[in-house]
Amino acid sequence: MSAEPSPTLLTVGAITIDAARYTVHVDEEPIALTKTEFGILHALVTSEGRVLTRTQLIEQAIGDNTVVTERTIDVHVTSLRGKLGSAREMVETVRGVGYRLSISDCR
Repeated sequence: MSAEPSPTLLTVGAITIDAARYTVHVDEEPIALTKTEFGILHALVTSEGRVLTRTQLIEQAIGDNTVVTERTIDVHVTSLRGKLGSAREMVETVRGVGYRLSISDCR
């Protein structure tokens, strides 16, 4: 029996996400993320380079039934960048709009 790639395994540049196991690796090293940080990163990776507004990130990462301000996302993104190490610059701020994951250098 041959192992097939998991549809829940996403790799962009140095970042690998296993959505089924809720794990993230950067340069093959595991990093510990909160549930919200994981949700933000997963949303950015699956957006394939498109900009996500803070509201979209709240809906996708936290849930639309949760009351938080858009600035809460900024705090989580700052924390996420700190944990991503060498891949931190892949999370780009689009001033006045939101965030995107830079995938241009990864293809």
